[in-house]
Amino acid sequence: MPRWQPSTPRTWHLGTGRLFTCCALLGWWEVAIGVAMLYKPFVRVALFLLLLRIPGTVLAFVLLPDVTFIEFPLIPTPEGQYLLKDLVLFFAAMAIGGSIRHEYS
Repeated sequence: MPRWQPSTPRTWHLGTGRLFTCCALLGWWEVAIGVAMLYKPFVRVALFLLLLRIPGTVLAFVLLPDVTFIEFPLIPTPEGQYLLKDLVLFFAAMAIGGSIRHEYS
């Protein structure tokens, strides 16, 4: 049985006790964001959900640079690519959110 070091991603599970539970929770969180972005009245809800998720994304770059980058800043790992994608989507969503009028609030 392998011994995991405290800095490996397997130990980061949001206090749920199970890695599968954490992955399922984050997956459904992204589905909720995607569905909310499809309907104009729910775009603000999607932006709020994205805003809640961004600190965890940025924190992964700070706490686990060896997991997110092979060589900073040019060569991200697959996990780092996923997190960079989340940052790009966040900023794109903020641009979309800036065009939403108050009639849907």
